[in-house]
Amino acid sequence: MLEIIFNNSESSTFNLPIIVQKDNPGNKYFSSFTEDQRNQGNVEVCFYNISGRTTEPTIEQKNALRYVIEHQKQLIEAFFKYTKDFLYPIHIGYIGYDEVSFPEIANSEELRKAMGLVSINIWSEHKEDCSYISFGFDFSGDYEHGTYLVCHKSDVLGWEEDLDTKLIAADLLKTT
Repeated sequence: MLEIIFNNSESSTFNLPIIVQKDNPGNKYFSSFTEDQRNQGNVEVCFYNISGRTTEPTIEQKNALRYVIEHQKQLIEAFFKYTKDFLYPIHIGYIGYDEVSFPEIANSEELRKAMGLVSINIWSEHKEDCSYISFGFDFSGDYEHGTYLVCHKSDVLGWEEDLDTKLIAADLLKTT
């Protein structure tokens, strides 16, 4: 049984030490609050419906949270690959390369130097009985805004600067 306890912000804190990379080095330029949360293994989880945040997640949203809990390592590998193959090159094109904005990450265990998980945002939109998720990160390539990686299960659909469902809508159009 998946127990979800909501706080006054209509979110819930889960202890997921693998996906937040609790035992791996972080980035001194990230928010000290979010780094402290990661050091404790914690991450904020929010559920969204058409009206905004909700404290009544659907079965598909609960399935997505279960997927995250059960596949943390697989998700980290997907985030690492996407960051190396797409996110870094795109942002280097925007701002140019420097060692602070783009620290060397040789493997998934080093991902926290570049991306620190802040939130898991689970949408009501779904396919295959599992909701889409936007993972919110502190991101060294954009310290001011961070980034969101939008996923269905471990498939990274792309990145967004804001919490948005455009990539989800496009993916749903492909499956109809």
